[in-house]
Amino acid sequence: KDRKTNLITVPSCRRHNEDLSKEDEMFRFYLQACSESLDSLRLFEDKTLRSITRPGAEKLAKRIFAGSHPIKVGGKETRALKVDPRRQELFFEKIVRGLFFHLFGRTIKSEVATFSPHFHSAGLDYAELAKLLLKHLGSPDAREGAVGQPEIFRYRYYLTKNEAEEAFIVRMIFYNSVVVLGMFAHRKGE
Repeated sequence: KDRKTNLITVPSCRRHNEDLSKEDEMFRFYLQACSESLDSLRLFEDKTLRSITRPGAEKLAKRIFAGSHPIKVGGKETRALKVDPRRQELFFEKIVRGLFFHLFGRTIKSEVATFSPHFHSAGLDYAELAKLLLKHLGSPDAREGAVGQPEIFRYRYYLTKNEAEEAFIVRMIFYNSVVVLGMFAHRKGE
């Protein structure tokens, strides 16, 4: 309740607002599970854990833990969670599209790509992608987005456009530690 002030809000169709609420719940779990933040741990214990253990949440818990397996990290046992790449892309794409609309008052007309080293996708060279995109996010033309709770979510973006094309890159940081990059590039007339 104390975290719902100064939220970024944008108009949304029913599919992206209501129909994907289970995805939002699932990814809140994933983001908090891989975060290193005390705020994240506190929210996980106060709200997230309660939401997946409540009566009627068995399907959600099954989806979250489907394909998971035990692993050791730093000598401690934990679980590696298997995240459906299509759901991952849909969840983060929705945020990128919402941020773009919030910032510029218009929709993205092309495909959006997202990736994160916290959500491993086979075949992606994260170091190369980060090097390519982060140079733009470090430029003087990049901007910090205004947010209400930067310890929960903050972002930095870069937009370039000319007569022929437009590109948008955003670095989102969830719970002070989980980094997700999103982008689109669009040639006008396509």
